[in-house]
Amino acid sequence: MKKKSLILGFPHITGVGLVQGQNKVLSFVNLKGEIHLHSQKTKTTKLFMFPFVRGLIIFYWGLVHFFQFLSLSARFSEVDKDQTTLEDKLSKKLSVTPTSVFISLIIIFSIFFGIFLLSIVPDLIASALPSYLKAIQKNAVVGAVKFALFLILLIALKFFPFMRGFWRNNSALNKCLNAKRANEEQWNIKKIEGYSSNFSTNFFTFISFTFALDFFVLSLIGIRLNVFLEILINIAVILLLPSITYEFLKLFESRRFVISRAISMVLCWLTTLRPTQTELETSLGGFVELEQMILDDKREVLDGENSATFSTSQVLCEVKNALAKNDIEDAGDSEWLVATVLGTTRSQLRLIPTISYSQLEEIRSALRARLDRIPLSKIFGWTEFYGLKFNVDKNVLSPRPETEEVCEEAIKIINSKSLKKCLDLCTGSGAIAVAIAKNTTCKVEACDISKSALKVAVGNAAQNNVKINFIESNMFMGLKKDSKFDIIVSNPPYIASKEIALLEPEVKNNDPILSLDGGVDGLNFYRKIAEVAPTFLKKDGWLVLEIGESQGAQVKKLLSPNFENIKVKKDYSNNDRIVIAKLKGAKNVTKNTKNS
Repeated sequence: MKKKSLILGFPHITGVGLVQGQNKVLSFVNLKGEIHLHSQKTKTTKLFMFPFVRGLIIFYWGLVHFFQFLSLSARFSEVDKDQTTLEDKLSKKLSVTPTSVFISLIIIFSIFFGIFLLSIVPDLIASALPSYLKAIQKNAVVGAVKFALFLILLIALKFFPFMRGFWRNNSALNKCLNAKRANEEQWNIKKIEGYSSNFSTNFFTFISFTFALDFFVLSLIGIRLNVFLEILINIAVILLLPSITYEFLKLFESRRFVISRAISMVLCWLTTLRPTQTELETSLGGFVELEQMILDDKREVLDGENSATFSTSQVLCEVKNALAKNDIEDAGDSEWLVATVLGTTRSQLRLIPTISYSQLEEIRSALRARLDRIPLSKIFGWTEFYGLKFNVDKNVLSPRPETEEVCEEAIKIINSKSLKKCLDLCTGSGAIAVAIAKNTTCKVEACDISKSALKVAVGNAAQNNVKINFIESNMFMGLKKDSKFDIIVSNPPYIASKEIALLEPEVKNNDPILSLDGGVDGLNFYRKIAEVAPTFLKKDGWLVLEIGESQGAQVKKLLSPNFENIKVKKDYSNNDRIVIAKLKGAKNVTKNTKNS
């Protein structure tokens, strides 16, 4: 298995930047509050990630990318207006962007801090120290003061209104990095929120701790030598400290020991703040886009340069997060929703890097319907079943994936036994009948009590180019008395009447009750099938039924008087789902003259 390359994450005021291999992603929020992505391929840089060497490479290589992302961020986005009153006032007076003002303020503040706090204040403290202290002791005190002042600066900046976004985005970044390390499969806010904000080798934590140690160590070894030697010593320290610091922080990535967790928590507290939903969504979008770039060597999203387009990855994240926040199980709904609006398939979705504003509005309209607990099949009016497209509406049950397994068993029997004639009882949308007609040479008849359902089924047969004889019939009542079939397949209503109110809103509010209600115990239709089906089956005829997950033993008992070799098979979720039975010999079949 190929080892994945290192992911470097960089927070900025309005989002995050990510680099992995040749893939580079900036995810940010613009002035309108819209999340956008800018991703591009860069020249592949081979990094040697050996212990001690990796710290040095990550430090200097990372700083280059950090400032590149800062520059991109200044081009594409602005700082949140709610947090930039000072920058807004200055930007209007100076006719420059608030982000430029922000960067200028940081530079001015850093120069002041460097000259006053890290030079003048420590020197004043050193001069006040007792004369009996040795030079190394004084240097240690000065170094400790500089170290402490730098940490105080970090804490002060953390609570500056216009800097909070930076710290919150760093926290969101850490949560995503921890989720990535845990191989999280469900990338939505609800899942990511549960991950820790502590990630000790996070780039911002790493460089902050490295600079703090630099101040201490350079002060500690502040021996007065000739200028040339002092320069060499300072260079050696600057080169060695990132390597040592990274390996030191790497020790605390382990969560097995309490002390590791405690130290990691303290270190990361200095560089993180609780992220908002927006910041989590922004970071999530960046990681999803990065994954898409890894899968597609040519993928680039120059979304940041065009506010009229939106990254598909970010929109997909928006849909996933909305479903998760409303406790709606995704199960591929997010990809299907977006893909359907864009007129593509889920597998091809990654080939569409950006979408237009009008497409985004269509996606959000469909999403609102989905949040109202309308299933996607009813929102779009169609669904896929057994590799075929079926139209569905309020008059029919939307075919389920487990019913495909019923079809699979029926088709297997028909083809292996060369059966000639099949009946689909309670056909609904015609999904079972059409799938069988499409995949066998069997002549198929299908019946249903609902005229509206049969209208949908007829349309689906025509759409899929198969010939089926549809009959309006209450179970067997409308069939010719001399009709004989080699196999009867059915997915009848099997929900107990009192349990319908407990079903998911997607089912009870959108599928017809007629297709759900199986009577007091859910077995009414199976009783009728067990009693009457033998009349309509040929010698050695077959019966294939879909059942509820707790009905296997009961249905088997109902069938046993007239059927043999009764098997209850499980679906892919390991629930009882399919009953297969063979008609007993004529002399063993209970006589039945009813046709109802």
